[in-house]
Amino acid sequence: MQILIDGGLLRPLHYYYIINADFNNGLYGGNDIIIQAIDNKTLARKGYGKFYNPPYDQNIQGYNIWTNYIHFRATNLNGDFLNSESITGDDNQTAYAFASISQGGYTFIKIDESYSGDWSVVTSITGNDSGATANIYDVVVPTYNIDSRVIWGGKIWVNQTGQIGYPNSMFDLDETNWSLIDYNETDYNVVWD
Repeated sequence: MQILIDGGLLRPLHYYYIINADFNNGLYGGNDIIIQAIDNKTLARKGYGKFYNPPYDQNIQGYNIWTNYIHFRATNLNGDFLNSESITGDDNQTAYAFASISQGGYTFIKIDESYSGDWSVVTSITGNDSGATANIYDVVVPTYNIDSRVIWGGKIWVNQTGQIGYPNSMFDLDETNWSLIDYNETDYNVVWD
């Protein structure tokens, strides 16, 4: 395309189909685009790009987007938890709460290096710095089975191990626990924007 532009060889008002445009972008690794020539050296400023959108399931809480956050509700608070403090469960589970812990409100903890133990069986917690205590209920721990499909970074991933894994970046999950389903017209919704 650049050779055509530099040589003044574009055909005015004709459309061009370009594959792998912007190949180095972090999401698609290149898009197909359709764009019109204005004159023999100029392309229009706007065209159409081919995108592969994952099928977000609106019938599932979280739309099937991968998560490593546990959430729960608290009751019978005794004392004031500090905003975003480390907590310990009644069977020595440990985690870091990413929000203030309040009566009946949802609190989120992230499964990472600060997390340990089985949070699905926790019934009470203690703030490690504040000493505040609470009973907890409605605990939701994300679990993934082998062959579970999730969405992360605009891509579909399939679980290989039954483990939750971790994100390598805002576009990619770890390749030990997850494998990528390449963009295709069966698993993704193809959209021209």
